[in-house]
Amino acid sequence: MGDFHKASEQFKKALERKLQDPDANNGMEALLLIQQRYDEALRCFKTVIDHNQDEESAYEWINWSMVFWQQEKKEEAMEIFRKGMSVIDKASSPEDERQEIIKTYTRIQMTLERKILQTSEQEEKIRLEKTIAGIRWALELVEGLKEEKS
Repeated sequence: MGDFHKASEQFKKALERKLQDPDANNGMEALLLIQQRYDEALRCFKTVIDHNQDEESAYEWINWSMVFWQQEKKEEAMEIFRKGMSVIDKASSPEDERQEIIKTYTRIQMTLERKILQTSEQEEKIRLEKTIAGIRWALELVEGLKEEKS
């Protein structure tokens, strides 16, 4: 958990400088999601969305949907996920945006899979596996929508 702790401290410092920083909030929410600290993760999502409405990003909505998915709130997860997809559809190049999202989440998934192999803590492995399951759920939806649009 050392890597997560160090990253968490860096994001906290960035947020002390600028509370609405979307990159710091997105990074922090990802760490909180992995740690299953859902209420805190949702606060980060809401901060980004509330303060960056002009530069809406599909990532915030997809991450937010994964929080609900991990909490077994499937209907809420799909509703939020659709909002993320609507952001993609408004992009100047929706297909490029989808491809970038797929690459980003695939990289995150691979990083977490390596982390599972490196950790001996069973509780941490379970948390990481649950996060990976959420990422797979989101990737399947994004990839499925990609195929529908082709």
